[in-house]
Amino acid sequence: MAVGPLSAILAACGGGEKGGGGGSPTAGSTGPGITAAQIQNASGTVKVLGWEWYKVPESNPPGLTVKWGYLSANEDTITKTQQPGTFDLLTIFQGEIDQLLAVDRIVPIDVTLIPNFTAMNSMFQNTDVIRRDGQVYAVPFQWGYAYVTYDSRQTSAPTSLDDLMSPSLKKKIGVPDDPYAVITTFAKLTGFDNANRLTPDQFQQVLNTMHAFKPQLRTIYTYGEAPQLLGRQDIAIAFPEFGPTVLDATKAGADAHMQLLAAWSYVDCLMIVKSTANLAGDYGWINQAIGEQSEAAVSANGLAFPVVDAAVTALPKSLQYTTPTDILNEAPLQPGPPIDSSQGFVPFQDWLSAWNDYKS
Repeated sequence: MAVGPLSAILAACGGGEKGGGGGSPTAGSTGPGITAAQIQNASGTVKVLGWEWYKVPESNPPGLTVKWGYLSANEDTITKTQQPGTFDLLTIFQGEIDQLLAVDRIVPIDVTLIPNFTAMNSMFQNTDVIRRDGQVYAVPFQWGYAYVTYDSRQTSAPTSLDDLMSPSLKKKIGVPDDPYAVITTFAKLTGFDNANRLTPDQFQQVLNTMHAFKPQLRTIYTYGEAPQLLGRQDIAIAFPEFGPTVLDATKAGADAHMQLLAAWSYVDCLMIVKSTANLAGDYGWINQAIGEQSEAAVSANGLAFPVVDAAVTALPKSLQYTTPTDILNEAPLQPGPPIDSSQGFVPFQDWLSAWNDYKS
């Protein structure tokens, strides 16, 4: 499909994802032990660990000093919070919740103390992916979806796994060095809609698909490299990709387009570190960060999508949409892989091992 307004690109999708079964936004039964007045008057320092492109001054409430540390990988949320007091808040995708809970690193959030929570799209308020055992552990912040980017100078739009397996695309496809993103996408391509909850047999089927696909691969690249690879015609297709890749590939010289094949979505969230030294400041910063002005500034800076619909106009015209409903229906949010096999699903550690074997 040609690059154009997503409302037009997705008009044929129809339908809409229902909000998760979380009901009204609630957090833990005991609450955090602070008041709205304490949050409103919070001062001191809040230390945030997150992606660099999410740092904008509009997120900072008056009276608070905000210090950032930057992520280079999702797993940094585990290693960089080992020392208590190092960070107070995290910005990371919803699939990391179980990993962080397993090491007792994050706490429930009482969203009734966050006035701006109710201003975000109700789909994000109610989704199950931010909840565990009925408690909210993550406040949606920015979201996005995985898509196939293709260069129409070299290939037509792929609409199936068979298209991607075409002999004409041998050594013409690249994928990012991201086990979660790639395996989730191949799970969808293999036919598993519940792409993060795979039984051992299903997981093996996904790996079989990936190994059959290997002759198509030219490279496994680092995020950010796909636009230049497409522009130079080193590859004809890159997937999964996110955010502005299709725009950047066009700037690099490709006739770049996007396709929602095997698409899925993520939502980067704000989570409170258990060892925080400024809980009132954490709540104050979260509330400001998900306000319309901050959401617009963050989206303009990083080109991820806001959870507040009114802020979507901060995006380039070609990335704007009317509502996320159609996109999330076509590319549903995923809960993230489990941390163990107690429910009969393959844990994320096995995903990592399989990915390392795949790259070798």
